[in-house]
Amino acid sequence: MATSSIVVFDQTGGPQGMMSGYLVTPETLLEGDPDEKVHEFFQTPGGSFSAGVWRCTPCTEQIEPYPVHEFMHILDGRVAVTDDDDVTHEFGPGDGFLIRKGGKIRWQIIETVTKWYVAFEGD
Repeated sequence: MATSSIVVFDQTGGPQGMMSGYLVTPETLLEGDPDEKVHEFFQTPGGSFSAGVWRCTPCTEQIEPYPVHEFMHILDGRVAVTDDDDVTHEFGPGDGFLIRKGGKIRWQIIETVTKWYVAFEGD
C-alpha cells in the first residue's frame, strides 16, 4: 500500500490488479453465485477506515446488521438496495449513497457492479 499523502484510485485495481473478494458470505447470500473482486487502496493501521474498488456479479444478500458506515459510488452496473423501512432504492453509474452501520439491508446486484467504497467501522 502506498505511503503518499495522495492515494490514486483505478477501477481495475492499479498495477496490482484486483483479488478475489471475501465480503459475500454463505450466511448472507440469498441467491446467485457471486464472483467478487476487490482492491483496497487505503486502510488505516487499525483497520477501522478503508477505501477501494469492489466488483461483483449478480447475487442477492441480506445483511443485518450492516457492519460499517459505507459510502459507495457506482462506476458500472446496477444494484437495488432495500432499507429497514422496506423501501427499495435502485442505483447505477454515477450514483453515490451511504449505508449506515447497524441497518438491515437487502443488497441485490442486478447487473455486475463496480463501485468505489469508503468504509468506517467506528460509531
